[in-house]
Amino acid sequence: MPAQLPLYLCIAFLSCYLSYSLLRSLLSRQKQKRAQYRQPLQVYRLRRQGNIVKIWLRHPEGKLLPTAKAGQHLLLQALDLAGNKLSRAYSITSDCSQRRYYQLAVKAEPLGRLSQALWSDLHVGDRLLCSYPKGQFILRQTLFSSLKAWLWPGSQRPVVLVAGGIGITPLLAMLWQLLRQRRPVQLWLQARTEADLALWPMLRRLPALKFVPVLSQASAQWQGRRGRIDAALLLAHTTTNSEFYLCAKAQMVTELLQQLQAAGVKHCYYEFFKAAQSTDNHQIDLAGFSVQSLGYPSVLDALLGAGVPVPYDCRGGSCGQCRLTLKSGQCKTVLAPEFAVASHEILSCCVQAESALQLAFSPSQTTAGSITDLTPLTQPQL
Repeated sequence: MPAQLPLYLCIAFLSCYLSYSLLRSLLSRQKQKRAQYRQPLQVYRLRRQGNIVKIWLRHPEGKLLPTAKAGQHLLLQALDLAGNKLSRAYSITSDCSQRRYYQLAVKAEPLGRLSQALWSDLHVGDRLLCSYPKGQFILRQTLFSSLKAWLWPGSQRPVVLVAGGIGITPLLAMLWQLLRQRRPVQLWLQARTEADLALWPMLRRLPALKFVPVLSQASAQWQGRRGRIDAALLLAHTTTNSEFYLCAKAQMVTELLQQLQAAGVKHCYYEFFKAAQSTDNHQIDLAGFSVQSLGYPSVLDALLGAGVPVPYDCRGGSCGQCRLTLKSGQCKTVLAPEFAVASHEILSCCVQAESALQLAFSPSQTTAGSITDLTPLTQPQL
């Protein structure tokens, strides 16, 4: 029996590994299938402030909504001002501990086809088609850390949330969760003028929160901080052992990451809400078209800018419609994708070219230029 023990252990290990791999594969498929579902939600409250529209969504029949994690978003599907169907991702800003409603804050961008329509044409009582909550930019909390926090509340790391402009939206849901957990938390907001701060008046009234707005174009009457947020400023008010969550434009996040890591910060998580434009010029070939990558934030933008009829919808890595087959060349990921693709494919909205690219339409893709309705014939119960 002792001589056979190594063999039995090896068989047991392989069995556990195969079981784990199978379970992981099944969960991945279920997650991918779930990502395709849409739920019709009703607008029951609206508030417009400047170029921001705050939207409260609930189930039309008052049912509980699917559980969301702090930092996740909804892929919202609606019509633009021209009547074309579009999908865009918007972060959940409400406290995810309750499931009666989701709150979104949408900035009407000058070239934002869907955001402009939501700001101008949305009314209370309208219904919007939304995905289930999705996204990987969430608070890092393991079962061990939760147990440790329950036994020793003072042992939790301080959390520093850093936002640039509308990048504050996913951090708000994180903030409500951290305050409920009584964790020490700071919120730093990089904004242009005092008018941007008027959108979040409740932040100044939270006694457990250290809220520090920093304005780059403040008026003469402004008595707060001016300039830009950098690592030296943040570390002057916390320690390198803190957890940092960053959400802003790519340039701001990249600079802060480099500075914080150089200072010895090990717990730093981030999300871009907009990728920086490519500074490299590489040729991209697709279906007889040749375009250049310079100045575009993604391969998809470069192709669309040249009139190449690439199908797309969300432009945020959630729907998978812009996936292309990579025949040759190298790409780098600039936005974290939600949709999983094969090893020989890319999500063109999430990558930039690092070399000359030879691309082809994927065989399973929809007809170029069309937008497919991802709503399944049947939906699961909420």
